[in-house]
Amino acid sequence: MNDILYYTIIYIIEAVIFYLYCCHLFTHVRSRLTEIPLIFVCYLLLIPGSLLYNPLLNTLSFAVINVILLYAVKKLNIGVAIFHAFFLTALMCISELLIVILIPHLYIKGYRNTDTLNNSDLLYLILNKTIYLILSQFVCCFMKDKSATRESTRGTYYLSSISVISAVIMVFLIIICLNVSMPEVMLNILILCALLLLILTILVFAMQTHYQHKSLEYSHMQLQLQKEYDTAQYYRMIVAQEEKQHILIHDIKKHLNTIAALNQEKDTLKVDNYIRNMLNSDALKVCCRLSDNNTMNIILSRYVTKCKENNITFTADIRSNTLSKFEDNDLTSLFCNLLDNAYTAASAARTAYDSCITREAADPEWEDAYAAFIELRVKHVENSSSVLITLTNSCDSDPFSPDGRLYTTKNDKEFHGYGINSIHGIVDKYNGIMEQYYKEDSNEFHTIIHIN
Repeated sequence: MNDILYYTIIYIIEAVIFYLYCCHLFTHVRSRLTEIPLIFVCYLLLIPGSLLYNPLLNTLSFAVINVILLYAVKKLNIGVAIFHAFFLTALMCISELLIVILIPHLYIKGYRNTDTLNNSDLLYLILNKTIYLILSQFVCCFMKDKSATRESTRGTYYLSSISVISAVIMVFLIIICLNVSMPEVMLNILILCALLLLILTILVFAMQTHYQHKSLEYSHMQLQLQKEYDTAQYYRMIVAQEEKQHILIHDIKKHLNTIAALNQEKDTLKVDNYIRNMLNSDALKVCCRLSDNNTMNIILSRYVTKCKENNITFTADIRSNTLSKFEDNDLTSLFCNLLDNAYTAASAARTAYDSCITREAADPEWEDAYAAFIELRVKHVENSSSVLITLTNSCDSDPFSPDGRLYTTKNDKEFHGYGINSIHGIVDKYNGIMEQYYKEDSNEFHTIIHIN
């Protein structure tokens, strides 16, 4: 009975660690109410095999269960599922090896058959799972490093350091328990402290995972609200433009009569001015239609307006049928985040220019260097179905930190910085690659995305 209790505790903790690992790296394809029970039930199925006390069988069973869960529950490609399953198995083996190195005389339950659950068993269990948890979370941090924000990654490092401190404390507690003679009550208290440290470590990582997911949800919600607002504004613009055109059509006879009268007077200058004023009227202006994709037009119309209001030159060249492979949500997330970052940088460059324009007005080279602009181009790669997205914007300073990450310049950093994360996610989803660099000589920031 003690053995069953021992392995039940083991696999419950391992199920929690597996769940946290998946939360970091993979999206939820099922509801949590379905996903969590399936994970725990599958791990508890390992208990009968563990009672055979065969380390090799236990290790293989652990790997197979992880493959099944990753393939069936997370719906990963079978190759990816096998890789992560055996990677987790390797981390488990490494955690056990570290214990053997750190505390060589610690009794290891998994290799012997006993009828009683002693203190050494509990100490081994607590330390093993703590090390396994820390290793798995560090791996998650490095695997997500490409798409993680500077702030979120730094937060994970801080939390991981707390866990490492907890593990070190546990090692000292275990050494004390194994080498110092003490009353049973005191020994039980030390074991309880070690167990509480393990629970605290799990809770810390769970809270970090929850915070990251909530922050991403907030970011996506803000993006969706902006999309709905842009859509409404775009259609209001179309309706207003159509109304102006209807008025112009209604008054066209009056305009023609006026032109005819001016022509009879042989006043060509007045005729010319009258026609030019009509051509330049708002009624004859075409609504922002820079692409054959309606969603893209809605996005671009907002940035055209914003750039015009802030004296930022905006240029867009979107070739036909280049955006057809994108889903509307992905299109919105990708280009809204790209253009938002570009607009922020260009606005800063414009502010720098405006603050010094009087002093430097006579220097044309300086004016060219600080001219605020955004250039967006989307085209097919020659002789292929691939799409090339290039975005160039003015930027008055290098936005990269010494470790190669992009700075977040917005004040409310708590809910910002996830834009680049979203961009990387969409680029990866469409099997693309992205390159970003800064040209100091021309004060330009370049983003190049190649979608296969």
